[in-house]
Amino acid sequence: MFLNSFRLLWLFIVIPNVTPVGRQLDPTCSVDWNLAGKTSEEIVFDLSCNVTSGWIGLGLSRNGAMSGADIVTARLLQNGTIILDDRHGVGNQKPIRDIKSDYKLLASSKNSSHTTVKFSRLLNTCDKDGDVEITDDTLKLIWAWGALGPAENLTQHKPTNRGAIVVNLLDKKVTPPPPIHSSINLGQTVTLNSNATLYTCKIHKLSVQQKNHVIGYEVYFQAQAKQYAHHASVLSCTPPSGASADQFFSQYADQEYDCYYTDKYFPTEHCKFFEFQWTLGGVPTYFPEELGVPIGEQKDQYYMTMFHINNPLKENGLEFRLGFNLFYTQQLRKHDIGFLQLGLNSSRAYSLTVPPNSAKYVLSSHCPGDCTKILPTSGIQVFVYLLHFHLSGKKMKIRHFREGVELPWIGYDGNYDTNFQMSRMMRKHVTVLPNDHITVECEFGTKEKWLNGSTVIGGRGIGEEMCQAFLMYYPRTKELNRCGSSVEHEQLLKFMGIDKVKM
Repeated sequence: MFLNSFRLLWLFIVIPNVTPVGRQLDPTCSVDWNLAGKTSEEIVFDLSCNVTSGWIGLGLSRNGAMSGADIVTARLLQNGTIILDDRHGVGNQKPIRDIKSDYKLLASSKNSSHTTVKFSRLLNTCDKDGDVEITDDTLKLIWAWGALGPAENLTQHKPTNRGAIVVNLLDKKVTPPPPIHSSINLGQTVTLNSNATLYTCKIHKLSVQQKNHVIGYEVYFQAQAKQYAHHASVLSCTPPSGASADQFFSQYADQEYDCYYTDKYFPTEHCKFFEFQWTLGGVPTYFPEELGVPIGEQKDQYYMTMFHINNPLKENGLEFRLGFNLFYTQQLRKHDIGFLQLGLNSSRAYSLTVPPNSAKYVLSSHCPGDCTKILPTSGIQVFVYLLHFHLSGKKMKIRHFREGVELPWIGYDGNYDTNFQMSRMMRKHVTVLPNDHITVECEFGTKEKWLNGSTVIGGRGIGEEMCQAFLMYYPRTKELNRCGSSVEHEQLLKFMGIDKVKM
């Protein structure tokens, strides 16, 4: 939910755009950042704007608003000097200078069209006077520019001279590989119906007939499709015992099916092995140069694409195209990538039940040592995590235990943004050994007005909930692709003293 009115005096907030690291903010400004210091305890920003006078500013905000934001401004004085000021937002007025300055100006330059400033600060300044600590939490990066007034102080920026993006500042950057000449398109046509929630599936036969490595992937949309797509998966398919892949899957290939809400049979139960995942706000994903997802190892390999389409207005008959592009190479990489889904089984609706008007309601799902014991003796290396809620999720952590001792969390976001569900590339890979225990802990809030005091249960619709985490790791193992726990319907209803559920 976003603000519908912007009748404010001092304002950085806008509806944030989802922008990858180190990109153009708008036609005027661009920014990049990197960690620095011996232990990566410092962050360095490079801000460049098509501005040669006045001031430019950048801020860290937990909600996209100026109030409560940690702001740095660069004043471009008439004598050519550039002054850096550490500030914080208080209400919708000119940001106030901090008593203690935690930003350091490292370099600056100006030519006939642009000003560039390079500055740094510690991730944790220990300054409670308006500073925002930089952690794995999702943040909003806000920016603005304006003119200087009397005594070369800030004046109000124009309403158009501002913006915001959603960022994970600590995530590792992966440089896209050189131009890719080989790709596989797994596309499908979606036709909206009168249902608010649609899961649409299609089975594809791969054209690759020998082992290659997928080194990156993206999801593409026709223009009107983007507002409806919520998340998507690519799953590999295995025929039932005694049948060949061609014999079983060819009858379903290249046709669009409703995955769940139809009487027409579709073999989703034979396409269960996750390979690629995209969620709302995701951008093209590229893997580190030593890693790739294997394809073409088996003759006649079939994949299934699945898209969750959110159609709240129940528009009927609109058609559009969307799908996955898989970029691959014949030059095999050192390690095969595997995929692991964790969390609560959302199809068991009552095991994920959040009471009405809850502020911090926590549910957990466990992947115990009895399941991870089948991992390779040397373990697996986790290098990507993706956290997935619908609308009521607030915080999620992937906890990691070994021999009863809790290790550092594999992944965490304490300021979750449902519109920015990125694949989080980890700076340090995490080893998971056989018999390790992994817990996905999800915190929900149901005080929002749109819920109108109702209970939220697990399910596939956007107004229902999920509590899922996805890991990408190496070396690949086929023995473990999904792991989690849930409470059986009957047990939960009996515990609550419920004899009958009215549907």
